[in-house]
Amino acid sequence: MGGRLSSRILCKKCNDYLGRRVEAQAKKDASIRLAIETLRGQIPKLASELSEGQEFIAQSKGGTTRGVIRGGDFRVRSSKEKDDSLIQPTPSARKTVEKLFLKSGRDVDVQEALHKFDNAPEDIPIQLTDGIVVIKWRINTIAPVLDAKTIDDFLPLKIAFEYIALNVGSAVYSPKLDPFRDALLNPSCSTSSYKVEYLRSPKVLPFHGLIVEKNDPHAIVQVRLFGWLAYRIHFLQISIGEPRIVYTHDLRQRTEHLARA
Repeated sequence: MGGRLSSRILCKKCNDYLGRRVEAQAKKDASIRLAIETLRGQIPKLASELSEGQEFIAQSKGGTTRGVIRGGDFRVRSSKEKDDSLIQPTPSARKTVEKLFLKSGRDVDVQEALHKFDNAPEDIPIQLTDGIVVIKWRINTIAPVLDAKTIDDFLPLKIAFEYIALNVGSAVYSPKLDPFRDALLNPSCSTSSYKVEYLRSPKVLPFHGLIVEKNDPHAIVQVRLFGWLAYRIHFLQISIGEPRIVYTHDLRQRTEHLARA
């Protein structure tokens, strides 16, 4: 999600598993998608990168339809309506028209039909031949689909655990941290070793942040995403030595900042 900070403590097997299990799903989360759209004017390049392959709902005079962003452009998802009409991306629809003409043996008419198709104005029904009418709907607005499963505890837990590793160095391999490793690698594992609080800030802002908040009575790491989404991860039964470092990543400038807590 635009982050640059990394902690190289994972073997390839665990990195691949957590990438699929946690990170690949994060940008589908409704809150994160709303944050990205809110900040699109401030972080256009990152917003475009994070929108690639994501589902959107398009609004036109013909109604609403779903599709995905491919190569920076909205591409409608092919579907069949109740009246047997087809909704297809324009390139796919052109191929469908060509196939219908060739299948019917009207190969003499196909070039004329394709010429009509290519020059059809938007939002107006064009009859190519008996039984074949096309409408090129103009997309007026698109909005992110917000029905994906929300982030579970594993994303903030993974981020916070890796930030602890950057703070404590090789001590991250201590057996005292085994319960948190087990929780990350085994979804059915008991969560008694940690607790995650879900918080919200009043504003969406173009930064990510990390801090080891305190050690009384146990270590707490706060994760901030887009300035808005905040998670306090309580690592029960452990403490982290000083100094405590505040890390901030400015998403507009793509710069990182460190400060003592």
